[in-house]
Amino acid sequence: MNIPILGLCYGHQLIAYLANGKVKIGKKREYGVSYVTLDKPVGVLKSLNQREKVWMSHGDMVFELPEEYEILAYTDSCPIVAYRHKKRHIYGLQWHPEVIHTDNGM
Repeated sequence: MNIPILGLCYGHQLIAYLANGKVKIGKKREYGVSYVTLDKPVGVLKSLNQREKVWMSHGDMVFELPEEYEILAYTDSCPIVAYRHKKRHIYGLQWHPEVIHTDNGM
């Protein structure tokens, strides 16, 4: 459809899965406040700091992406909490930017 897509939480996992990435149960659930480290603050993340306080609520995690995607951020428990497609406007965020507990969600 050539429109921007942003998957949040389960949507983040679903996009990765449908693109033939690997999603599986994590060793440690992330529920509540978590700290994200941004490797590449680009696109929807470009105004964020290298380390951000966010709200998480998940047990399944994205562990691998196809080569047309790139990893943008991670936590101590999860290797991929933000990604984007290298050519299309498709993003995934494991955290919830819409809640008050995410400092820079707006």
